[in-house]
Amino acid sequence: MKKKIGGIIIVGTVCLLVGIIYWNVARPKGTILNADFTWDCTKVSKDSFDLKSIYRSYTLIPLELNEKSTIGAVDKVVFVDSLVFVMDRFIASGVFVFDAEDGSFIEQIGDVGNGHGEYIELYDFSIDEERQRVYVLCNRGTVMAFSLDGKYIEEKELPFPATNVEYSNDRFYFVTECLDKENLYITDMNLNILKSYFPNSDYGENYRWSLLPFQKLKEGVLYRRFLDYHIYKVDKNGELSALYEFDLGVGALFIEDVRDLPNSQLKKLTSSSTYQIKFFVDTPDYAEILFNKNKESLVAIYDKVRNDVNVYEYSKMKNILGNLDYPLPKYDGLGRKAYMILYYEDIAKLVEEGILDTETYSKDSNPIICVFNQ
Repeated sequence: MKKKIGGIIIVGTVCLLVGIIYWNVARPKGTILNADFTWDCTKVSKDSFDLKSIYRSYTLIPLELNEKSTIGAVDKVVFVDSLVFVMDRFIASGVFVFDAEDGSFIEQIGDVGNGHGEYIELYDFSIDEERQRVYVLCNRGTVMAFSLDGKYIEEKELPFPATNVEYSNDRFYFVTECLDKENLYITDMNLNILKSYFPNSDYGENYRWSLLPFQKLKEGVLYRRFLDYHIYKVDKNGELSALYEFDLGVGALFIEDVRDLPNSQLKKLTSSSTYQIKFFVDTPDYAEILFNKNKESLVAIYDKVRNDVNVYEYSKMKNILGNLDYPLPKYDGLGRKAYMILYYEDIAKLVEEGILDTETYSKDSNPIICVFNQ
């Protein structure tokens, strides 16, 4: 349910004050599909939350470090049989394949360059288990296909630029950040457009791109976008429906609130408002979001068995291992495993506590994938 921004905001310019009056009194109320379930995220629990209530144990997969497998950050993980595919988009600019049990390095999918099977910019990837293919989105509009063992097969050009891709059931799902395009496109295997949704022009100049807008399903995807307090389900036919709606209470910003704002004013509002769902994951037993309210980070957890939602202060939430922050577990790109990524600071803490072997792990190690077990 949408709520108007309440309270008085003291600003230094008449322009901003007039804008705030407009948001509280005259801003339009957009029509959104009715969701299957509405999360009431307005009441914060005084209790803490321990990840052990969901997962009983964990498995660590140290990713082998060598001259061909140096990873700076992990942006996406997909498990396929005995393999784990890891994308480092910004630093190493590659999709790396490791053994899913011991983390030994196997190969890299594609490489940086101008030849066949090479790219200048890496954006995303998805895996087609049936065809045993890896689809790599690169250069803002090219989809390259590789075999699971890294052999280049073919590439096709999109009729629009894209920043994210997911594959499911003979359909591709793309997100584009261009203001003159729709945000979500669904295509067939030949990249012919079948459906599109949500014009980016709705944001004016203030569209923001989400790093992980998709979560893959067996038949379709879950999809979200900036300042839209819904999670949408897109089925294998490209039909869109609202799965979840989030009521974050007074102070939430909506797309129509920011459409005509200068960027400097948007920054002022987002620094003090409940303005964005920064994280979302959906599993068979629970779903989880991270959002801000008055500069405080909050986590809402939907227990599907009990059919209720509880909100916790992120700072009070507990990890399942060591003296680490709560991890916000992600689900891999095929929706089978919940995981978190351990970087050098986390690794150093676990070495100090004796959880990791000090002779094996150091700050120079590759990241470690921590897989949670129910």
